[in-house]
Formats: sequence, structure tokens, C-alpha cells
Amino acid sequence: MSPLREREDVNDQGFVLGESLGEANISARIAVFDELEPIGQGGTFADIGCGRGECSLELARRCSRILLVDVRPQNIDASRARMARLSATKAHYYCAAAELLPIADAVCDAVFLVEVLEHVREVPETLREIFRILKPSGRCYLSVPNRLFPFENHPVKFMGITVTPKLFPLLTWCPPLHNRMATARIFTPAEIRRIAAKTGFQPPKVGYVMPPFERSGLAFLRGFTGAWSRSPLRVFGVSIAAVLRKPDLTDHPAGRAERRFL
Repeated sequence: MSPLREREDVNDQGFVLGESLGEANISARIAVFDELEPIGQGGTFADIGCGRGECSLELARRCSRILLVDVRPQNIDASRARMARLSATKAHYYCAAAELLPIADAVCDAVFLVEVLEHVREVPETLREIFRILKPSGRCYLSVPNRLFPFENHPVKFMGITVTPKLFPLLTWCPPLHNRMATARIFTPAEIRRIAAKTGFQPPKVGYVMPPFERSGLAFLRGFTGAWSRSPLRVFGVSIAAVLRKPDLTDHPAGRAERRFL
């Protein structure tokens, strides 16, 4: 992996911007979401940090309207081209940061943050925006890297350059060192619960995503994921999945906002 030299590859907090997930990774996360709380059909969904629209395309098959948000203009263009396959779905596109969403209050039935929180500038502010745009009883489906997974999946900083994380196995198990070297956050279920509570969400439902072994060289391991997910070892999954529900309160302090948008 070459050092990252382009300014657009990192934000001002030093975190790399997210890359698109493959089909198997997306399917694995949506499957866990459905197990925790069925996503359902119809209504308005928002895919925040939509990347090139891989997950949006799957979500659009389940909703009446979908809002796609990404901080990179080229990702919005790619998402628009991909979503053209589903002309029956009404899609809207926004090039914006997750901490400042150009979306009206209380318009979304469900919001999706699929491997996004580890890249944003401010996690609490991002979740406050999600809370704001959700309808009462609306749900936020999110997945984030799991601190207990033994391998970092993002580049790491070493001696002034950014290098492949394969050089540093078990880095995620050394929090002080990881905090110094990481270019993306990792989380624990306790952290997700604490952030959700501070934002005003109800206690979240939490699960784990098993590695889908998407690369062909690891395909022989796919047969182990089912047994892994049903065993106590699931806590070592590659990602944490959670469903956060907004209370059915129309005057919750965290839901107020001065801005109004279309």
C-alpha cells in the first residue's frame, strides 16, 4: 500500500475517507440488521456515507424514497449512475458531510450508516444529525469496526507514512498504540450504547458481523462463518452492528434544530 499523499484521502482529523464495500460485505451487514430489527418495506430511507451506491441500490428495493449523502462529489456521480437501474425509486442526492446534513427534520423512517462513523470528523454531532432527520420511532442502522477483531482493516501511520495494516497484527488490541497509529476509529458495544444514550436514542440492539471472506483466496473459510456467528466467538466479529431507535417524542431536545431544508 502506497503512502496516502492526496489531501482528499483524509479529513482534518487525520481519518481516511471510507472506501466502498463489496457485495458480500454489504449483504452480511444487511442480514445482521434484519436479524436485530427487520428493515421493512416502504417509507423514506437515507444512506449516509453512501460511497458509490452499492448499499443504496439494495436499500432502494425496500423503500419508496431514498436520500443518498456522501462527502465526495465523485461518489455522488457514481451513485447516481448506479441508481439509474431502479427508475421506480425516487432518489435524492446530497454532497455533504454527515455532521451537517441538508435534510429536513423528521423525514426519514430509517437511516443507514454502514462503516461510516469510523471516518467522520465528529461522532456525536453525526448521530445528533441522524436523530434530527429521523421521524419519531425511526431507526438508525449502523455498522462500525469492532475493537475485538484482531486485525485493523484501514491504513496505519508509521514513521511519517501511511502503510498497510497487515504489518501490525493485533494492533486493535492495543488501544494506546492504535490511537496513535490509526487512520480510522474502532468501537466497542459499550461505546455505541454510551453515544446512543447521550444523543437521545433508546438503548440499541447490538450484534456482530462475521467476515464474509470476500476475497477469492479466502473463500474456503466461508463455511465457518455460520458456526462462528452462533458461538461465543461472535464477539470477535469484524464489525459491530446496531439498531438505534428514536423515541416517539416530538419535543425531544436532541431532535430540535434551527435549520430547515427542503
